Amino acid sequence: MNLFNAYKYLYYRMYSSNLRNWGEKNNDPKFNALLGVTFLICSNIVTLLIGIEATTGFNILNQISKIHVVIGAIIIGIINYFIFLQNAKYKQIAKQFSKEIETEKKRKFIWCIVYVIFTFGCFFGSLLLLSLRLGR
Repeated sequence: MNLFNAYKYLYYRMYSSNLRNWGEKNNDPKFNALLGVTFLICSNIVTLLIGIEATTGFNILNQISKIHVVIGAIIIGIINYFIFLQNAKYKQIAKQFSKEIETEKKRKFIWCIVYVIFTFGCFFGSLLLLSLRLGR
């Protein structure tokens, strides 16, 4: 599976989980999944920036204003909208992955969980590294 298909699969797992657990009436699973993958990508970018600052000492985080962070997150969300939602692409993605065999489904689900845990672990680990470097 290439990286883009893995990204679509992560979206699909979030979408299908939301749809199964809460349905479409009380919740918008396609939008919640969009927010989920957008949040994860933004977390990865922030982790990368924190890691650069922590290892090089270059004060990159102070160079970025809050408005730039918000604009960046909105841009990532818009890109994800075009990838997943425009012209009901989420339906094509669901159709693409809904026929997988059970063993493949379990294996891919484990990789999704590993990615999410790794994302949060790296994020909080990089914050810890940065705080230790800064002496806070």
